[in-house]
Parts: sequence; structure tokens; C-alpha cells
Amino acid sequence: MDGTRVIRRRTSPGGARGRAALLACAALVAGLLQVAAVPAAHADDMPHKPSPGVPVAGHSGATKVPRASDGLPHHPTRAPKRSWARPGSVTVTLPAAHSTGSAVRAGSLPVTLTVPAAAKTAKTSKTAQHQAAPLAGPATVRVLDQKTTRAAGVDGLLFTVTPRPAASGATVGVRVDDSGYAQAYGGTHTFDNTAGRTLTTDDHGDVSTAADDRCTRTTYVDNSTAWILDDPSRIQTLSVACTATPDYTKDVLSDIRTAYDGQAYATAPTAGDATHVATLKSHDATTATYLESGAAYDSYGRATSTTDLTGNVTATETGTPQRTDRTDGRVTTTVYTPSTGFPTTVAVTTPPANRATRPPRRPARRPWSRCADCRSRSSTPTASAPTPPTTRWAAS
Repeated sequence: MDGTRVIRRRTSPGGARGRAALLACAALVAGLLQVAAVPAAHADDMPHKPSPGVPVAGHSGATKVPRASDGLPHHPTRAPKRSWARPGSVTVTLPAAHSTGSAVRAGSLPVTLTVPAAAKTAKTSKTAQHQAAPLAGPATVRVLDQKTTRAAGVDGLLFTVTPRPAASGATVGVRVDDSGYAQAYGGTHTFDNTAGRTLTTDDHGDVSTAADDRCTRTTYVDNSTAWILDDPSRIQTLSVACTATPDYTKDVLSDIRTAYDGQAYATAPTAGDATHVATLKSHDATTATYLESGAAYDSYGRATSTTDLTGNVTATETGTPQRTDRTDGRVTTTVYTPSTGFPTTVAVTTPPANRATRPPRRPARRPWSRCADCRSRSSTPTASAPTPPTTRWAAS
């Protein structure tokens, strides 16, 4: 040897593996640092919110969801689903009337039966004849389907309330919850909080136009002592929505005012007999003019006479109706025999009919006849001779 010392070092397998692991860790750390540095380096170049109309994750590139001003996907609001009231039949049990009254919902049907509170004061004998006892016990509520309802000519909810054999009484209050099906009819209703009565009906018809809107307003006169809560004082129908301001000279379709038991208009009834009914004739945008008809009743509430014209009525929208008597109306009378108990004979007398005059008829022409034997005689039409009068002699 030339004096050079060669030192050979043996490398163990474990040391090689350790260096390889260190290199791998170093590469991983470098990659992470590079990835973390990218957003920082390009932070100014990145948009603060997505551009309108860019594809959203989960959608194909061809379908773009519009975005609102805040950059979030905007989905148009869908119209509420219109569903008809679901038909069905439910039997409920009504409690007897007590001091506070009660209400029973007919299962999932949109009908609630109400029982008024028991009267605290004694009723007069005449009022008692017109006021039946509240229904108590089992009763079946049945909501009919859409086909049957429309076949009956009803544009709304058609249902029946049938007392079962074990029930007693004859009257019951009803409340209808139309929140689940009102959109099916294109209208809305408002109710009072006393007896669930309908105050306004806003019939939109075709919801895409306001040309066929109808608004019906109902005003009631209440006698809470006798529990007469369903007698309307006025029913007005307009050709505009209830939220619109009507032109009374042309937007009034009908306007009917009713007075009860021989009293003035807007006075609470005592028995509930409609003795005067005023129907709108004209409106000058300030004052309405009505023609009034009338009726009289016996102690059983049966009409004994009706008059087609009893007076003229004028009223403003907020004022008290004023009436003037008329005596040129025609009267129809009804007589019940016997006057008490079950009648065996009902006689109705109507006013005489108005007979119209007409010019006299022209005399009829004589009938034409043809010959019987056309071979020997001419077939020219000839006028037949009149038949001589026949004289009959009575036996002596």
C-alpha cells in the first residue's frame, strides 16, 4: 500500500430508513407551507362574493341558479298549494249548555260546533216560542266532497250536522276554519270573536285579475239575552275587493237592510221576525234609496200577510235609515184554520192580476176545399159555404 489509509464504514439498514422518513416529512411540510401561502399571495385577486349566474355545486354547468344581491342562491317563492277541504264524517258529543258555553271540533274536519251559555234570565213566553233548546248529546258532522258540492251549486264548503237519536235540543252554533282550503276558492273571510259569524267575504274569483272581485259585508243586530245572534241587519255586495274604495254609484251589486219585529232598522230583534226588508233602488254616492216590503206574523212565527211595497227608505253609509210609508202596495194574506195548534186548512188570498188589453183579432178566413171527384169536375179551389146554425128545441 502507498500509505493511504482507506476507512470503510458500514451503513446499517436502520439509518437509511430514518433518513428517508426525514426527507418525506420535509417534503410534506414544504407542501403544506406552499398551499397555505397561495391564498395569502392571491387574496387581493379573489372575489369577495360569487359572481351572479355562476354554477352552484350540485348543479350542471348548463343550469345556472340566479343569485340575489348578497351573492346567495335565490329560489323563487312558489305559490301556495290549493287544496279542497277533505271530505269525511265525524261524530262528536256536545255537552249541555252551561254558564260559559263550549265548543267541540269535529276531529280533523274544519267544522266546530258551539253550544251557547245557558241564559241567566227567564225568557218571555213569546220569545220562548221562537227559541229552541241548544243541541246536547251526540251529533254527526259530515263534509261532502268537491263533486257533490259543485253539483249542488255551492261554491264553498258544504256540510251537514245530524243529531243522533240520543241527542236533545234543536239548535247549535257552527264555526268553520277555512285556513286550510280558502285558497281553493280564491277568496278570504273575516269572522267576529263572539259567535264565529262571517263579517266579510272577499271573493277574488280569478286571482290574476281584479275585474271579477266581489266583496260581501254582513252587519248583525244582536239580542244576547234571547241568544238571537244570527239575524243580519244589512248585507251589501260590491263589485270590488273589500280593501278597495267603492264607487257607490256603480259598484253596488246588491244592498239589503232588514228590520225585525215591527221595530226600526238597526234595532235588536225580540223574536227574529223580519217585518220590513229594504232593497236598494239607487245610490247617488252619498245617499242610498231603497224600496221596502213588509210582512206580518202570528205568535208561531208564521207569515199571515206580505206586502210587496210598504215604504221608501233613505240612508247614508253611516247614518240611520229613514223611512216613509206607502199605501199602494199589494197584499197577500194567509189564514190558518184553526189559528192555534196544527192547522187543517191554509187559505192564501193573492191580489187580482193586472189584465192587459189587446186589440181585437181579425176574423178568420173561410177554409178552402177541393173537389172530391177531380175527373168530372174542375180542381180549382172553391170557398166552402158556411155551416148553417143548428136550432135545438126544448121539450115542452
